Amino acid sequence: MDWTRIIRVLQRNLPLLIGVPLVLIIIVRILRKDVSEKYESETTIYTGIASGLTLDPDRNYNVFATNNMFDNMINIIKSREVAAETSLRLFTQNLMLEKSVSEYISEENYKNLQQTTPEYIKKLIHQKIEPSTKGSHINSKPSDTIYLKNEDFIFQNQLFHKVKPEETILFLAKQYGVSVSELMNNNQLTSYSLTPGHTLFIKNIAKDTTGKMDLVFDTIGLLKPGIDQDKFEKNFKIIWEYAFANDTNYLYRLLNSDDPFYSIKTIQSVTVRRVQNSDLINIKYTSTDPGICRQTLLVLTDVFINRYKTVNENRSDAVVKYFTDEVNKAAMRLRNAEDQLLEFNKTNNIINYYEQSKAVADMKEKLDQEYNNAMVKFEASAAVLNRLEEKLSIQGQIQLKTDQIIDTRNKLSDITSKITITEVYNDPNPKNRAKLAELKAESERLKKQLEEYVNQLYSYTNTIDGLPLDNLLEEWLTNVIVYEESRATMQVLSNRIKDFFEYYKTFAPLGSTQKRIEREIGVAEEEYLSLLQSLNSSKLRQQNIELASNIKALDAPYFPLKPMKSKEFLIYIIAAAFGFFFVAFIIIALELLDNTIRTPERLEELARLRLAGVFPRIQKRYTIYNLPFITNRLIELIIYNIKLNTRDNVKHGGPIILLLFSPSKKEGKTFIGARIAEKLREFGEKTAFLTFVRSSAKDENQWLFASQPETSNPIDSTDDLRKTQGRSTKKVKNKPKSSKTLNNIIPLPSPNEDNFKYLIDSHFPEIHSLNEMNFIDSQPIFNQYKNIIIEIPGIIFNPYPIDIVTQADLGFMVVRANRTWKKSDALALFNMTKLLKEKPIAILNGVEIEALETVLGELPRPRSRIRRFVKKMFYFQLGEKSLLT
Repeated sequence: MDWTRIIRVLQRNLPLLIGVPLVLIIIVRILRKDVSEKYESETTIYTGIASGLTLDPDRNYNVFATNNMFDNMINIIKSREVAAETSLRLFTQNLMLEKSVSEYISEENYKNLQQTTPEYIKKLIHQKIEPSTKGSHINSKPSDTIYLKNEDFIFQNQLFHKVKPEETILFLAKQYGVSVSELMNNNQLTSYSLTPGHTLFIKNIAKDTTGKMDLVFDTIGLLKPGIDQDKFEKNFKIIWEYAFANDTNYLYRLLNSDDPFYSIKTIQSVTVRRVQNSDLINIKYTSTDPGICRQTLLVLTDVFINRYKTVNENRSDAVVKYFTDEVNKAAMRLRNAEDQLLEFNKTNNIINYYEQSKAVADMKEKLDQEYNNAMVKFEASAAVLNRLEEKLSIQGQIQLKTDQIIDTRNKLSDITSKITITEVYNDPNPKNRAKLAELKAESERLKKQLEEYVNQLYSYTNTIDGLPLDNLLEEWLTNVIVYEESRATMQVLSNRIKDFFEYYKTFAPLGSTQKRIEREIGVAEEEYLSLLQSLNSSKLRQQNIELASNIKALDAPYFPLKPMKSKEFLIYIIAAAFGFFFVAFIIIALELLDNTIRTPERLEELARLRLAGVFPRIQKRYTIYNLPFITNRLIELIIYNIKLNTRDNVKHGGPIILLLFSPSKKEGKTFIGARIAEKLREFGEKTAFLTFVRSSAKDENQWLFASQPETSNPIDSTDDLRKTQGRSTKKVKNKPKSSKTLNNIIPLPSPNEDNFKYLIDSHFPEIHSLNEMNFIDSQPIFNQYKNIIIEIPGIIFNPYPIDIVTQADLGFMVVRANRTWKKSDALALFNMTKLLKEKPIAILNGVEIEALETVLGELPRPRSRIRRFVKKMFYFQLGEKSLLT
């Protein structure tokens, strides 16, 4: 669909496009007649999220974390709990008033509140207050009393605080940033104890260069002078508990209703946004009451600040408490592991296991070395001694068997063993040392005695081998001493090694046990240090959260003096635009979804026939066009196409038979056929027009025949012309005749004697020639006509004579533009095409007059310069000229 078609479709429905927006404007006006004027106030809160102070030096700016924190703040402000608390605080405050004050609530809304609130709800309020304008503005004179939250107030630039139960002087000093001594001196206190209810002077409040007091804490949660903070909080607590006691009470229904002031939905309608990329949050609220508008923002801001602090502090406190408990548990586990190691060392006499094990290993190695050396000496001395005793032979054996020598040798051996044992253990005891000296002296004595006994035997000068006996005995004695000493040493060392093996069995497993205990201590220590570090980090984060939670209100909500500019005119424009575009959309959608033939192009596409011509739909709104000229020219074009298609089939000496048919009835065949016949007669060609009547309707189409009484206007009503064009007349009401009816604009064909009507009966399909047709008035002489136009009934629902169809030189089908093309139409046309000599041509009847431009070009009608310019613009014909200049 091109722009031209769209404009034409909209132009045809212009009354609807204008009427619907007007109706919507009227409806909007009716709906908004009771809409009150609205007031707007706003406040700005400083958060310090992005650029505020922090205790973490390694903290980096994170845009995602910052945006997340701002989103959290905005969601808290618009949360249901904050809205509910704000609503109930505002409700409690307004209900406690004795009369209305414009700064808090208008008189009308106050009366409405008193009338709609049940008496049992009013009885929940314990105190009625008389509001005062005193202290209602922050920027008062320095001499005024400014009442702040928590019952603090400023008088003559001095800050005072009312002591509450469980408050200490240390707590107040930390809260207000002053020293304890300063508080005691300012209030002449002699002890640290405070009396609840006593008013303390805190400090002087400085002024900035603008003359405004520089308050160091939040002043947004203002209460009106005369309201007792404790009583107000008690009343609010009662209202809160009652509202959420069940879901059927008045207050709960009020919160969840559409009340314009006290519903959650209304409070949540605040507009919250971050001011560009700063640390500021802007909150706007709109209401029909300027006092409630400002008070709502005051209460909402105070509730939000308290909620935000509570959420952050509770969250950080929970984390700190968790890590504190875990650190204590880890410290207990570490202490238990260390105590276990201490008890283990006590039980097993361990001073330093690793040093002790090293000393034991060294001693074991030394004993093994000494044992090996003693074994070497023992084996060597035994071998030498055996050799010497063999050389001494019998005499040596006799001498050795001497009782004295043997006894002395045995004693020497015992003493030597004792000396060796004493030296190995190296006992530092003086008694043992003295005993060792005695043993050594006794050993020397026995050696000398044994030497004397041996010398007595030295009297033998020679051995049995002739060797000197002196040297041999001396050598034997020496080896005997070495042999006995090494044997004693080996025995002692062997026992000592056995003792070490027993000690190893006990000492070796202690190492793995001690390592296991030490690993437990290491794990417990690492866990303790890790948790301790996490605790320190959580405490640091807690301090950061406390700093970040210290948000302030920079701009207090102002009292709106003037209502907002009304958007009523804009709403009317939107309603009208919506109505216009919605209707236009529906019209265009219906046009796009319309499956009717409508245009010549669609008929050629659907019927697959060449177009012979079109004929417009005749309506009064088309009187701006030169309809007589247009219709006359269209008939001429149809005749031209008929001539063009029949020039090769002209019968010499016989008439040209033109078959006029349509798929169904009321397509406008009679009207089109009569106009063609009339135009052919004007061209000088004698033409007969044969139309049909049924046996039940013999008077049909009487306007075509000369037997009808003559009249200048055979048809004087729009209904008659609608019939001739094949359009329904059911919805056309009888209207009084006007001086300019449609048939005056487009006159019907005049009655003519060459128009004949034949009767359709049961034998009609069986006729074989034109002479067999049952004419009603007179029988035409066909040879005298050049053209014979035969109209037959609709070919879908009526039988037709096949022989007559086959004799036709040309068939042309008339189809209405406001109907759809069905498969039945295509099938009927297919059968008709098989009977005709040539493929028929099509005539589209009743098209919208704008569609004629595809046939005639620009239609003649009066146009303004603007209309011509717009049309050229849509057709991209701005360079087109009407004349060759």
